[in-house]
Amino acid sequence: MKILRTAAIALGLVLGGSAHATSDDLRSITGMQDHYRVLIVFTPSLADARLAAQRAIMAQFALEASKRDLLFVQVDPMTVIGASDKADKLRRKFVVPVLNYHAILIDKDGRTLREAPGPMDGAAILHAIDVRPLRKTEVIRAHAGKAVVDKS
Repeated sequence: MKILRTAAIALGLVLGGSAHATSDDLRSITGMQDHYRVLIVFTPSLADARLAAQRAIMAQFALEASKRDLLFVQVDPMTVIGASDKADKLRRKFVVPVLNYHAILIDKDGRTLREAPGPMDGAAILHAIDVRPLRKTEVIRAHAGKAVVDKS
């Protein structure tokens, strides 16, 4: 029992460490690169109707999004849901004013695939991902029974 408690405390210290995001931190936008695609939505408020519409769209194609390693990050002026980054830092990085609604789809290689001033349609998101050479390679490797990510 004491070993479990010690392990839990150690895990808490590791997980509860500094909020500073590094490239090795899969919770940060930078750390997600090479591992995930990201739909990052900047919104004036988490109660914004456009964000509610985007959430509904994401829920409708959640399985397809998951197959494409797509994460959904929501950013209002003070809060970030889905990443460990600070809202003001992300707004500066992507040059999005605080009161603007703006959606950005980012590929695993860090390239912007698509941007929109309103909610992105699910079919448009999937198409933007599926036409990329990286996604085509992933599909070929998966069909061949190989690891999608080749570390060799």
